[in-house]
Amino acid sequence: MPFQIGNKGFRDKESYIQGGKKISNSRQQRKKELGYINSPQTRKRMSEALMGRIPWNKGKKITQTINEKNGLWKRDLAGEVALHTWVRARLEKTNCVLKDDTCKGRLELSNKSGEYKRDIIDWWYLCSSHHKRYDRDNIPGALYKVFDKKGYRLTQT
Repeated sequence: MPFQIGNKGFRDKESYIQGGKKISNSRQQRKKELGYINSPQTRKRMSEALMGRIPWNKGKKITQTINEKNGLWKRDLAGEVALHTWVRARLEKTNCVLKDDTCKGRLELSNKSGEYKRDIIDWWYLCSSHHKRYDRDNIPGALYKVFDKKGYRLTQT
């Protein structure tokens, strides 16, 4: 059966020639770079040789690039997204702190003081309804944009 363009199951003529076996993109890339692909037997032997080995970094924290030691560290000049990522990595996710019958929505990382500081004590998790309410009532200048169903802005408080 000759190779037909658009034939299901075959990506290209080369995979058809190899007995109909599909080749993943990463293996195709390897073949382009090295000029060969290891046979299934070789791959199995390589896998068995690595069985039972413990990685050199298992259980170790890489302290060379954490916080201030990182070359890209921006201190307090980091943006809002970077700060949220930093806090999420260090603060355990709990249920809504202001839990009552009105809790609804997903949990969001909220800042207590309204100042974006690198201080874990200044952060907590609130449900989306409590987060909006807390910011509106306690943080001056907190902006919440309310839209109707068509996407028009109603208020900005």
